[in-house]
Amino acid sequence: MTQTKEILAALKSGRRLTQYQALQEFGCMRLAARIADIRGMGVDVKTDTIVVGNKRKKVAMYYIPPRDTNLFGEAI
Repeated sequence: MTQTKEILAALKSGRRLTQYQALQEFGCMRLAARIADIRGMGVDVKTDTIVVGNKRKKVAMYYIPPRDTNLFGEAI
């Protein structure tokens, strides 16, 4: 399975992903590029900015809003 498909499956299951999580779980060094690919497929991926760590760094967190997936995790 490609990184894009793995990331899409994770997002469809209701997960929210950051770059760090994508690197750890999927070996993905360029999550923003994979998200752009997924958006290019017509999937409505949203972005929130969160603050992490002691240095209060801002990072992107990507997700698919719950209304965009059915019970089987398929985009609707």
